[in-house]
Amino acid sequence: MELWKRDHAQGLVPLRIVAPDRLLKSNQVAIAPVGAYEKHTPDGHAILFGQSIAQLEDHVRGFLARGISCELVTGKTPVADRDAMIARFKCGETRVLASMGVLTEGFDATIADTCIVARGCGSQGLWVQMVGRVLRPHVDADGVVKDRATLLDLRGLVNGDLGRPDADREYSLDGQGIRLVGQEASAHRFCSCGAILDDVPPGGPCPECGKEKVIHRCEVTGDEISEWKASIRRDDDAMRAYRLSKWVADLEMRNKQPRSAWHKYKAVYGEYPSREVLALTTAASVDWWKRRAG
Repeated sequence: MELWKRDHAQGLVPLRIVAPDRLLKSNQVAIAPVGAYEKHTPDGHAILFGQSIAQLEDHVRGFLARGISCELVTGKTPVADRDAMIARFKCGETRVLASMGVLTEGFDATIADTCIVARGCGSQGLWVQMVGRVLRPHVDADGVVKDRATLLDLRGLVNGDLGRPDADREYSLDGQGIRLVGQEASAHRFCSCGAILDDVPPGGPCPECGKEKVIHRCEVTGDEISEWKASIRRDDDAMRAYRLSKWVADLEMRNKQPRSAWHKYKAVYGEYPSREVLALTTAASVDWWKRRAG
């Protein structure tokens, strides 16, 4: 056991992803964070990331109303108060620690095993940093080992270009951003909510969330959330062809190389498309375009 613990401490724990099966719009979540926490990680030590301070204050009230200890730390929180909050979280007194622009990097609390994302994300780097807070190994005072971490992705960001936060990525020193292996570097500018800002002058308001707009509440869509990778891998060939066709079409509409869809297919299904899937892809493409037009 000691050898296993030592080896375990040198890597990261496996990640379970719970998410809706589509990418939701800015300011939407499939389910309220407290509902997702109670259903999927009721005993977890969670870090919650939100779109705004006002939204996070609303989420915190939701946890407290259910009797779950939860505190909010922001960039305006006094240092002494912030340190006290983090200390209470690390010792397990506080079960959920909500963060607005504070705990995305340079924060180490290995007891954290659940990452709740109730916001958009404008970059691969931020995506990896947020979820990375819960991937570090931990052994408590009783010798109990953290054997996995959970991402409650309430906007379905994993369904977009960001992909799995624990997937292989390419890093560059020539000015290109972090990206999934095989994914072309994006030429777009993004808002933190995930919206594309190509047509917005630098410093201009985001068309999705509004730079100066104060967002008080999330819209709860009611989408079902489930274990993302495990559920999607049960797709039959027809559904796999349908998804591949959609991914290719999405890339083509954004003037991106469609081959990136093959890498996304492999990240989702663990293999490249079979001959059977490829034979169905043309028909699936037609079906997808009809659905989109209708």
